[in-house]
Amino acid sequence: MAKKLETWEDVDNAIRRIGEIGIEAGEIKGEADLRINDIRENAQLAIGTLQEEKQLIEGMVDEFCRARKDEFTGKRTKKLTFGQVRFKMGRRVETSNEALTVEALKTMKLMDFVKVKHEEKPDLTAMRKLDDLTLGKVGAQRVVEDHLLIKPDLTKIREVLDGDD
Repeated sequence: MAKKLETWEDVDNAIRRIGEIGIEAGEIKGEADLRINDIRENAQLAIGTLQEEKQLIEGMVDEFCRARKDEFTGKRTKKLTFGQVRFKMGRRVETSNEALTVEALKTMKLMDFVKVKHEEKPDLTAMRKLDDLTLGKVGAQRVVEDHLLIKPDLTKIREVLDGDD
């Protein structure tokens, strides 16, 4: 506990100590920030390497499953020991010329399908509600794709990892 201040010199020394504490705390915080940034940078490098490996493996799984797509005709999902893979139909709208699509949407008084932020763009998500004929009239088309979803069973994998220790 600090002693009671009795003179202006005591006040001046107290102010000095407040400053010293601020400087010391700033140095500690600066050192901590440097260590945290170093840890964060190393983690990002490690995560980047893992993400690259994950993408490579996902590509291999996708290629394998697409080569055996006939096994997914009855059931779109294949359950395995450590997770599942499944095909899911995805629908999206695309346009080759956004400016022409925006003009066509305006002409047809379909402003609900135009996004305005910094510039006008077609709202491709909202345009999924339009029928194919209208999409064609505004220079857009519906694209249907079969996406492979890979879902690891993290609980099961964690159990196996914990059992390996």
